[in-house]
Amino acid sequence: MSTGTLFSAPTDRRGVARIRSRAALAATIGLLAALTAPATSASAHDTLSSADPAAGTTVTEPLDTIALTFTEDLLVLGEEANGFAIQVLSADGNHLASGCVDVAGPVAETSVALPSDGEYAVRWQVVSSDGHPISGEYSFAYATGETLDVPALADPPVCGAAWAGSEPEPEMTTMTEAPAESPEPSASAPAAGEDAETGSGANENAASGGDQTDPASDDTDIPLGGIVIGTLAIIGAAALVILMARRRSRDLP
Repeated sequence: MSTGTLFSAPTDRRGVARIRSRAALAATIGLLAALTAPATSASAHDTLSSADPAAGTTVTEPLDTIALTFTEDLLVLGEEANGFAIQVLSADGNHLASGCVDVAGPVAETSVALPSDGEYAVRWQVVSSDGHPISGEYSFAYATGETLDVPALADPPVCGAAWAGSEPEPEMTTMTEAPAESPEPSASAPAAGEDAETGSGANENAASGGDQTDPASDDTDIPLGGIVIGTLAIIGAAALVILMARRRSRDLP
């Protein structure tokens, strides 16, 4: 009995050691799985598969759209593309994209207005198919030889607001009234040297609206020379009468 007991003890120790080693291996595998889980989840995000224009290329034709294509359909919640942004900046930091992002499946695009040749940077942010936002940036060269007059926008425009490619608003022109022409004097207006009383009478006639004639313009008026001659004749006759009366008084006894 004692001999069997002595030979069975080593066998039990080997079994315990094997159980312990298996438990340690299982714990190690679980730990590795826990450590690698975040990396696996991150690698499930969509990635940018292509861009138009592509990074590092030179565009020689007029450009009005930036299009980004991803590996999976992008996640859009609601009618608006919330969480999406595509910005295009010039070398001096002016924003040249419209601020609106159109999403169709794996493609996101925006409108741009590039003013002249140069280097332009594209910054983008989209929502991956797994619901996580992803972002990136790249640059391209623009060499068409054309220039475009666009406003300088230091801040990114909001979708629907004025942006670099907006049509300029027409200038408001004010209507100026032509100076009123002075009325020409009518033929019936009194002359400058006319008698004040005559002029006032003409004004009263004009105010009353009656069909009245100006006494000063009557053809029957006595000329000024006739009045003077008549006055002198009366004075001469009076002087003659007085003279004759004095002579008669002298002749009387």
